[in-house]
Amino acid sequence: MINSAKHMFAAIIAATLVTSASAQITPRPASWIGAGGDGLNHFLTPLTSAQAAGFTAAGVNIDSDGTIALPAGFAVGTPSIAFNPLGGSVTVFFLGESAGWNNDLGYVVNPASSNLSNPAVYNPLVVNLHGDLSGTPTPTNLVNNTSATIAYGAGTTLDFFLNGVGDPWNAGGTWFAFGTPNQFAGTDTTIHTKYTNTVIDGVATLIIAFEDSRHSSADADYSDVLIAFQGVTDLPVPEPSTYGLIGAGALLGIAAFRRLKRKVA
Repeated sequence: MINSAKHMFAAIIAATLVTSASAQITPRPASWIGAGGDGLNHFLTPLTSAQAAGFTAAGVNIDSDGTIALPAGFAVGTPSIAFNPLGGSVTVFFLGESAGWNNDLGYVVNPASSNLSNPAVYNPLVVNLHGDLSGTPTPTNLVNNTSATIAYGAGTTLDFFLNGVGDPWNAGGTWFAFGTPNQFAGTDTTIHTKYTNTVIDGVATLIIAFEDSRHSSADADYSDVLIAFQGVTDLPVPEPSTYGLIGAGALLGIAAFRRLKRKVA
């Protein structure tokens, strides 16, 4: 009877581990890890002085690895974005992180039609986030306040992910910036981003703050990784009064054209 109980207990533990493993986060392919075990890094361009001043004014310029206190104006949710149907590029800014885990950042091409359970569809921008995030940016050294530019083709969309590596069995997941459903996250379907829109150096800029752990274990500070985007924001929709001004301007233009035509005749 005791042996039967032991066998039953072992079977339960094994089943639990299998279930947990099946909900694991994106495995890191070997190609993601550089020489000496350092993660790959594509954030190689430091901010310009104007960009740095803009992010500082927005309250999100981060100088060192540590606690990030989000300023007012960040809202939990999925931002409205737009990609150029003819193709274009997105500039991604790495502003800082305060996570205890060595997470990954990257992007997926055409997420709505991709097999998101396949690690091959995930393109890393920085892997194994760790260190003091200072010094000179190199392909194996991530530094705060740097950027990377991602080009995309006609008819293409992108979504950017934070891969929260979690502990050995649970708590982590892969969370997206632009509304793609969570992956490798067990039963967690909650939104893991806060965002705000601003203007940096004259360019419309979307700032995203990530929470890296599942809802059941999250501290919900939404400050584990802070990034920003230029090149994905919607053009502002004119107010109804603006439409009226546009219409009035068009009518005046037509009237002037008719007067000119009568004079010529």
